[in-house]
Amino acid sequence: MKSGKILLHRTLSHKYEVKMINIDCSNLIGEMKKKGITCHDLAFLLGEENEAIESKMQGTTEWIYEEVITIRDTLFPEYELGYLFKEKKRQDA
Repeated sequence: MKSGKILLHRTLSHKYEVKMINIDCSNLIGEMKKKGITCHDLAFLLGEENEAIESKMQGTTEWIYEEVITIRDTLFPEYELGYLFKEKKRQDA
């Protein structure tokens, strides 16, 4: 399963479907480097293992909304959430 957040989307038939939004963490990674913040620091902040954070950064597992809010509010309050955790562009084949 790719990393992402769940989005409920109302269709024309007024039914709801669940969509996953893939998250690009490249801006987060860049800002972490500027401030000297490591995956270990994020893991400590969130009470998780380093491997869990690395997996989320790579897009293997998904972020929980409360995690991204905690990261932004604690470490990067100067940035919009959508900048740090932006939606990946879809690649149509």
